[in-house]
Amino acid sequence: TVAKALDVANILEGSVRKSGNKLRVTAQIIRAADSSHLWSQTYDRELTDVFKVQDEIAGAVVAALKLKLLPSQAVSNPHRTGNTDAYDQYLLGQQLLRGGVGGRQHAVAALQQAVALDPQFAAAYGFLAAAQMAFADVAGSQAERVAAHKLALANVEKAIALDPGLSRAYLTRAFYRCNVAWDWKGGEEDVERGWALDPYNSEFLGAGFACFRPGRLQEALARDRRLIASDPLSAPAWLFYGLHLMVVPSGIPEARAALQRALDINPDAAWARFLMGFLDLKDGKAESALAHFVRAGLGLGEAGVAMAEHTRGHAQKSQQALDELKAKYGAGLSLQIAQVYAWRGERDLAFAWPERSYAQHDSGLVRLRFDLPFAGLRGDPRFAALAQKLGLPE
Repeated sequence: TVAKALDVANILEGSVRKSGNKLRVTAQIIRAADSSHLWSQTYDRELTDVFKVQDEIAGAVVAALKLKLLPSQAVSNPHRTGNTDAYDQYLLGQQLLRGGVGGRQHAVAALQQAVALDPQFAAAYGFLAAAQMAFADVAGSQAERVAAHKLALANVEKAIALDPGLSRAYLTRAFYRCNVAWDWKGGEEDVERGWALDPYNSEFLGAGFACFRPGRLQEALARDRRLIASDPLSAPAWLFYGLHLMVVPSGIPEARAALQRALDINPDAAWARFLMGFLDLKDGKAESALAHFVRAGLGLGEAGVAMAEHTRGHAQKSQQALDELKAKYGAGLSLQIAQVYAWRGERDLAFAWPERSYAQHDSGLVRLRFDLPFAGLRGDPRFAALAQKLGLPE
């Protein structure tokens, strides 16, 4: 079943067991067609040389499959550190960061510990910067937000200085340049540099979307499709494919299918939930939209609920959700507040909040030209003035 979903001939599986300071790693390659074993090996090692074991297994798998790799494709672990405790904190930080809004501050703490344990750990600096960028979106005040962005930039520059070949660092700097500094050219350059280093990293689609220009839609869609073909179970790849398809009205049915695929893979994908809810809302399916919004998570969820309850004729519930959004996330999610006002037809407030977003350097402003909740405002002269003020590419 797995092989069919991935369209692959062979599967690598295995297990890791730990007892005291002993580590046992078992790995095997199975031919999907008949479930026969092509190769298997067990490695018993001291925990202190876990990185050496990783390299040995990678090399053995390559040899077993008789793969011919390009010289630039290394089989060793690129996130190198000699400190296993630092590596543990690095892995913990990644998991917390990908776990949703609530884990962002804890992710920052774990990754700060990783770089404290190993000040030369480039990959940890890169993820620390990403965690600080994510935390800035839900910071309690503008001062906290600015401080988090400043630290993120310093750490991503540190990561690139330590390892100029670290693709993940260029991804984070692209987010910073497009979402915070509104440096569209610099952001696009970082996306292309990172993509060249790691063409199968679906997270670069997110950075690419942050710097996205509608005039490059076909190029973006072609890149999405290539990545989906190489990794059909990548939820981020399906998400950003759906986002790009939503830029043109004729792409909405296909966008819905792509977003549903992202949710099939990861039911907790907050952004995919929010977008599916909004598509349902546009189609007049307020009840279905509300169900998606409730599951969308902190911030996005309140914005969606406020819009859905307005459509359902529940003005008090709509305002209650909006007030909660303002109280908790007014410093970082001001654009979501503007979306609610735009959907409710309160045009003056819908324009007042993007002005606040401008002062806060809200990352969502980069999507202003093609964000669906603002479709009803685009004929207003204030919309063109705001886009020009931002310097958004046509």
